[in-house]
Amino acid sequence: MRDDNIWVQDINTGEERALTQDGEPFYCYGSESSAWGVKLAGGTLEALWSPDSKRLFTLQMDTRQVKVGPLMEYAPQDGSLRPRILAAERRYGPAR
Repeated sequence: MRDDNIWVQDINTGEERALTQDGEPFYCYGSESSAWGVKLAGGTLEALWSPDSKRLFTLQMDTRQVKVGPLMEYAPQDGSLRPRILAAERRYGPAR
């Protein structure tokens, strides 16, 4: 995944090409969902190839309209007394 789109690379030639072009931040392909609403850096692409390698199955997660609020650590494990922000751009759904 690059630039919120899915890319593939030909293993023989090394040539890369984008399979998708409409990905954008918070509307990306193959993103892992998170209970904390944080997209982890270096995450893996969540996708499956069909047995004949002609199709790729993945999802496109749209969190553009999801509320944003920081994930705070009020009692840091390092022993400091100041709360710290763990994820400033955390996205979370409405409480039900």
